[in-house]
Amino acid sequence: SSSGCGLRAAGATGRPMRRQPGCRRAAGCGLAEAELSIIALGAIAVLLNLAWPGIASDRAFARARGFAKQPSPQAAEVEVVPAEVVDPAEQPASDSNGTPEAAASASPEIVIVGGGAAGLWLAVLLAAGIHRRGRVRVYDPRWERDADGMCRWSAKDLDDGRRLQIATVPGEVWSGLPDAVQARIFQPGAFCEQWPVSAKKKAGGDENRAFPRNVELGPLEDALLEALQEPSLRAAVEVELIPDAYDEAEHSRVLSSEPFQSIVAADGRNALSLRDVTLSGRFGRAVPRAEGAAETLAVAFDLDVHVEDAAGANSQALSITASTALSLAQSRYAVVWATERRGVLHMRLIASEVQECTQLSNGGRADWRDNQLICRSIGEIFRPQQDNASAVWPRALEGLRLFGIPESSITSVARVSSNAADLPAFCGALNGLSSPSGNAPSAFLIGDAARLGASRFGPGFGPGAAIQSADSLARTLLEGGLENGPNGVAASLAEHATLMATLRDREREAAAGLGVECRINSAIRRGPRAVPGSSQDSLLAGARCGLAALDTAHMPFERAAEKVTADNSLRAHLQAVSLSSETLAAMAASGPWDFEAVDQIDPRSQVEFVDRGGETEDGLEVAKYLQSNGEAGDRQSLFELGVMFFTASGVTKDEAKAFEWLLRAAKLSHPHAQNCVGCMLRNGLGTETDKVLAAHWLELAAKQGDAEAQYNLGEMLLEGDGIPLDAQEAAVWMRRAA
Repeated sequence: SSSGCGLRAAGATGRPMRRQPGCRRAAGCGLAEAELSIIALGAIAVLLNLAWPGIASDRAFARARGFAKQPSPQAAEVEVVPAEVVDPAEQPASDSNGTPEAAASASPEIVIVGGGAAGLWLAVLLAAGIHRRGRVRVYDPRWERDADGMCRWSAKDLDDGRRLQIATVPGEVWSGLPDAVQARIFQPGAFCEQWPVSAKKKAGGDENRAFPRNVELGPLEDALLEALQEPSLRAAVEVELIPDAYDEAEHSRVLSSEPFQSIVAADGRNALSLRDVTLSGRFGRAVPRAEGAAETLAVAFDLDVHVEDAAGANSQALSITASTALSLAQSRYAVVWATERRGVLHMRLIASEVQECTQLSNGGRADWRDNQLICRSIGEIFRPQQDNASAVWPRALEGLRLFGIPESSITSVARVSSNAADLPAFCGALNGLSSPSGNAPSAFLIGDAARLGASRFGPGFGPGAAIQSADSLARTLLEGGLENGPNGVAASLAEHATLMATLRDREREAAAGLGVECRINSAIRRGPRAVPGSSQDSLLAGARCGLAALDTAHMPFERAAEKVTADNSLRAHLQAVSLSSETLAAMAASGPWDFEAVDQIDPRSQVEFVDRGGETEDGLEVAKYLQSNGEAGDRQSLFELGVMFFTASGVTKDEAKAFEWLLRAAKLSHPHAQNCVGCMLRNGLGTETDKVLAAHWLELAAKQGDAEAQYNLGEMLLEGDGIPLDAQEAAVWMRRAA
């Protein structure tokens, strides 16, 4: 939340209380001053490997802290494992292939595995940006050659549900493409500007700023693949598109006969195989998330194929701005627009709903044919649509009605999943191997391979995040030695590591299902007992805050014009639309977006309902239900009740009561509650400050594997915050957290 507490809206866990004012931090970055040198040294050690041989170990960037989210999403927290760093001037003389001069003059050789959006975006930027002889090779077995020898997506992969997704590409990213490629991707009517310009651009006062653009993933990938086969794109470098798998045999062949300077795992299963098998152990072991993966049912629609009169039923749809505000108001449904008429509704699924969608494997797709949804992979009817006992399909249709989207405009459905684990590193040196420059080649993860898939939409999530990772790596490689020599290597790769950590941690926060899904499920179980009027008022209040978060002065002209009437249209629409009390209760229970997670929206507007609106009839009923379960010994209910009081989620805010219920859960060994109790004691929230007792509860949670508690305890030990300073013990706990 934005209230300074760091606890998320009711029930969601995984973060500690945010640090209160006065706690020592390095200005602007959220890191203790003593840690800044660790970042610099570790980053430089891995980065310089791009240009100079033999000066860095194969240890790569460690897991970003990301536990206590800072007020500005621009200030990413990154902790780096320090590697051995040797000043290049102090290096012993080496052979002619291992000098900085040889490294700078060697022809760039880059291998990219996975030709989806991220891999192709990276290849386009490298092809246009390298102005000396070199080669970029891109592998993807999902391609095939046509009669003219051109690479195209194979027929079976054209219909992948993944290609239904919509990428939100920041203005500073898409505007960096060559003009010809921009024109190919962003044809009139083929994209949508849904979001304001980012906060970074606002602060910079750039009058020529470019707005983020939404574009469908399938056409985007097609355009990038076609662009790479245009000779006019390439400055000097050769681009080789290879419609085959990059397996261990190919890896061995390439190393022996066509070595590379850098290899990049990007998109698709082949990239995952490269990361997990061929380069196993180079990026650390994935750390499972306690909350697992979040999943959504993605329902694609096209208002232009509506069978009824366009001036009639189609006019029911909310404007793009109003629908965006309504999406920000709750976490159950969200609409992302690909064009002014086409888009995708995402419905966050609870466990029982996921079970109904087993026909659609992650990325699976069903298309609308003759009033039926047919699963492409198996040729069967999508069962929830035909099953009268289905719960998931009627709820998806309720979501469409929420935004005024007619059922007959549905074109396809797919299942989208976030990741259930995090990687500790995104780059590393392949020590023991040699590259054309004489030093050890470097390996990088972007896109799917960096686990940047997400079930949440908007800037910084899903395909848009994958493209941002590709854009950042392209800048890193071009500025860090491939084009301009070794100057600026450390700075450029440090920026890349920071961005990757930020994207990962945003996605991790967004996917934290513990609490959100529980509250949705609880609201659905209560069903008819929910109070529609109360839920509707809460939803409208959230939508208004969503509107306030969309800064008119920094929005595209069309969106700013829509905002003028959005408030009245939302009220009228919510009063007129026929939604069940179950749906309204589920949305109210799900809670709003955390505005701080997205650069494009103003988190200050969330202050109006940061504490979730206070007491409501629904909230009192939920609190009564949780208290009853808690009194019977259910520690999860005690924990959720404590969070309700801390965040004023349906009840009056009361930090003392929050501490009371969280303490009861902590005494029943609930690790997240123990961490929260420790943070409240440390900061004097709802109770007297007691640093020693705070460390006690943090240690109990840390010993149960709670990463946030491990970090918090390590920080207290490192700073001597009310307890004896012990840097060695601090390092032990921080390593465990990492």
